[in-house]
Amino acid sequence: MPICPACRDSAEPVTERDAGERLDVSCPRCGDFTITKTAEKHLEAHENKRAVVTQYIRLACDRGERPEIDFKLMDRILVERSVPSVAEQADDFHRWLGDELLKAGRPDQRIRLSNPGRVAALVGAYPEPSGP
Repeated sequence: MPICPACRDSAEPVTERDAGERLDVSCPRCGDFTITKTAEKHLEAHENKRAVVTQYIRLACDRGERPEIDFKLMDRILVERSVPSVAEQADDFHRWLGDELLKAGRPDQRIRLSNPGRVAALVGAYPEPSGP
C-alpha cells in the first residue's frame, strides 16, 4: 500500500507525474496534495517537523485547496511554522468539535470520531502512522 510522504501513514492513491518528480497524494490524514521529490527529501531531513507539515496540508484541504508543495514552500513551512503547544492543540480541537456539533445541528449529540488521524493533523499533533 502506498505511503503518504508527509505523515507516513497509508495513502491511496499516490500517483507519480513529471517523470516521478511530483507525487499526487490522497491521504485520509493529511488530505489531497501534490509534493515534489525535492520537497519530500527536505522534509525527511527535518523529521521532527512532520506535524507542522501535516497540519499545513490539512488546513489547506479543509479550506478547499489542494496544496502543491515544492522545495521553496516546504522550506518556508519548516522555517516559519512551529509545532503548536498543547494549549493551542486543545483550542484547535475544541474549535473542530464545535464545528462538528454545528454541522450535526444538535449540540447534545455525540460526534463519531471516525478518523482520529485527520483530527491529529488538523490540530498539529505529531503523526503516528497506523501502518498497513
